[in-house]
Amino acid sequence: MGADVRLLPEHLEKLAGLPSLRFLRLQFDVYEEQEKLIISYGAFPCLTDLVFQCGLGQLRLKFQHRAMQKLQRLCIQFGVGSNSGPFESINNFDYGLKNLPSLRHVVLHRSVRNSPDAQYAIRKAINSHPNHPVLSFV
Repeated sequence: MGADVRLLPEHLEKLAGLPSLRFLRLQFDVYEEQEKLIISYGAFPCLTDLVFQCGLGQLRLKFQHRAMQKLQRLCIQFGVGSNSGPFESINNFDYGLKNLPSLRHVVLHRSVRNSPDAQYAIRKAINSHPNHPVLSFV
């Protein structure tokens, strides 16, 4: 059983600099809507698998250009335990997936099925990605 820890930008920076980190799971029980988690240039140079879980609240995640250059699999789980959808509008789904050049597989939690606008935005982002990653819903 883990302790509750608030993820601060400096924590993420330390993790981002680990030279051999290949798998990372970040989990938030509640994610404050005004906060945005930005994965910056050069971060996580060897990471191939990322699981990002956000229990409640709007998911605000952004990958900047040249972040996670080797990331192949991205699993995003949001709205777990919540009946409300993770999106207020279609514009909320700009994660910057186009900035992940090695991306091959995107896995999204089933809560997206309740939002046609979210599904459209996700599919559009995946289809416009140069690798055309496989999209799965769990």
